[in-house]
Amino acid sequence: MHHWRSRATRLIPAPDACPGSLGQGSGPRPVGYHSGMSNPTPIDDVPIGGEAIRLGQFLKFAGLLDSGGNVKEAIIDGYVTVNGEVDRRRGRQLQLGDIVTFEGRTIRVCR
Repeated sequence: MHHWRSRATRLIPAPDACPGSLGQGSGPRPVGYHSGMSNPTPIDDVPIGGEAIRLGQFLKFAGLLDSGGNVKEAIIDGYVTVNGEVDRRRGRQLQLGDIVTFEGRTIRVCR
């Protein structure tokens, strides 16, 4: 079993483009629930400031993992899902609205 080191969640302003944002400066906030599970998982919005970002970059930016080595290992070993499916490509381009899950945390890409 892997033990991942993750950074503390850093506060990122929640711009109006993120669904359910309640104002500026509040950071990622749960705005929905992953519907495919019996116990719903809150979904946090993480604004990326653009239209697309690579999966590996997003995992570090969102604070789920703190190093490129950890990101590479987690993705290749199949611990990361994108829109409910395992994706083993670090360079996969995430688009606005994509949902990434790792170790029980569910994050949505937003602007």
